[in-house]
Amino acid sequence: MRPLVPLVQRLAPSLVTPAQTLGRAMPRIVESRADRFVLESADINRLGR
Repeated sequence: MRPLVPLVQRLAPSLVTPAQTLGRAMPRIVESRADRFVLESADINRLGR
């Protein structure tokens, strides 16, 4: 599965969330910068940029 992750990330970036992006998004979510309660990968990627 691991060799396919870069390919999926290039083809469908909203489906894959790298650990670094998740780490940057977490404090922002806690600070209530998220606009909804249930976040999907695309939302986490947006907050983590």
